[in-house]
Amino acid sequence: MWEWCFDKNSSSSSNRVERGGCYGNDASNCTVTYRDSRNPSYRRNYLGFRVCRNAP
Repeated sequence: MWEWCFDKNSSSSSNRVERGGCYGNDASNCTVTYRDSRNPSYRRNYLGFRVCRNAP
């Protein structure tokens, strides 16, 4: 699954960074170091986000 990141693509862009890869990608795209960017309104069933929480 691709994962949305809070990072912007550049300071002049509204695009957000996505990272990871999914089952339909080549192996080289399925790493946490691979990045792409899209408009935040972009929606697909293979693009999501990770919920994080500090331990109590």
